[in-house]
Amino acid sequence: MALPQRFALCLPPIGHPNRAEGHVLPSEESASLWLWAWPRLLGWRHSINWLFSPVTGKDKYPGDLWGIDSRGNLVLVETKIDRDRPKLDPFEDFVPFCKFPRAELWTAASLEARWLRLLKKEMVFLESELSQMTPQTELDATYPGVVPYSRHRDAVWRWQHLYRTRIAPAIADGRYERAVRRGLRCRRAVGNPKPVFIGLVASIRVGSPELSSSGQRSMRILQSTVGSERVLLRGIRGSQGPKMLRIQCWGPL
Repeated sequence: MALPQRFALCLPPIGHPNRAEGHVLPSEESASLWLWAWPRLLGWRHSINWLFSPVTGKDKYPGDLWGIDSRGNLVLVETKIDRDRPKLDPFEDFVPFCKFPRAELWTAASLEARWLRLLKKEMVFLESELSQMTPQTELDATYPGVVPYSRHRDAVWRWQHLYRTRIAPAIADGRYERAVRRGLRCRRAVGNPKPVFIGLVASIRVGSPELSSSGQRSMRILQSTVGSERVLLRGIRGSQGPKMLRIQCWGPL
């Protein structure tokens, strides 16, 4: 599925406030936080709201982001970072998950139960910790929630302006919760279909995202299992200017 280039602008992360202009190679969690702020960057045909970031347990919950779209599709994203390896396989963990499915994890009921537990913890973080978070003091606890939270929420701390201005307000005022509940109701109504799998390559390269031979094979297996329209390949990168970071997402050319 081809994708016109999509862009977003934000302030640069804490830690490099005065770095020279150039490309920014994000961590997997930073890329996930970008998508939390702007799911539309992926170019999926329906609006997405993220449910959680699995963080651990890739056999049971593969991928870096699990989300629900407005038609009830479960959307799974796995990010791989191109560090001098131009050919990667962001689909490898999805193949066994799809060939030997744990379909009970795909149901609206199962997703809602996990999401609600994490949403409550995210609300605790918003109410008790967000006001205390500063650029000078890194977080020193895990703080589970619906956003990426491994390594003491390092991505949230580094991109705290993004979290404060685009992510936290929608969670705090209920817009996010209402949208997720609508998506889960749709998922129940359409019978919990197989997921949509998105492989995301974070890179400073500007061409089409490239897969290794194993990545191409993994993609073909997924396409034969769930349909080619439910398997997407995307690239993402950030280019830092004098004041703002320009985030760019694109598909195969």
